[in-house]
Amino acid sequence: MLNERLHRMKTRYFDTRPNITAEHLELATEAYQLYAGEAAPIFRAKVMSYIMEHMTVCIFPDELIVGSPTNTYKGANLFMEYTSTGWLRDELGLRTWAIVGNDYVWPLRSSCRGATSRAEH
Repeated sequence: MLNERLHRMKTRYFDTRPNITAEHLELATEAYQLYAGEAAPIFRAKVMSYIMEHMTVCIFPDELIVGSPTNTYKGANLFMEYTSTGWLRDELGLRTWAIVGNDYVWPLRSSCRGATSRAEH
């Protein structure tokens, strides 16, 4: 049997809808613009430093070890270095995205319809 803290954490984990966050992507874009023209190793180091200095630090309730690679409880980052939006195109057939607010990238409704109907079959 789980203690109360672990029960709350388990419940929160399974009740939280996963999402995609663009914070890393936005910070990397800012850093790329700031440090363009630097030597490659210096450029990469400055970009990583900029991201680490400016990213949101999240401490969630009931955690004993804190820290998250995203600015949400259950999320995934987009990385321009790895073209991580390719899975949306390849797996779901989505070609159009929209940034909602400052943090989230979601497929546009028109491109979701085809993916939903394909997934159901």
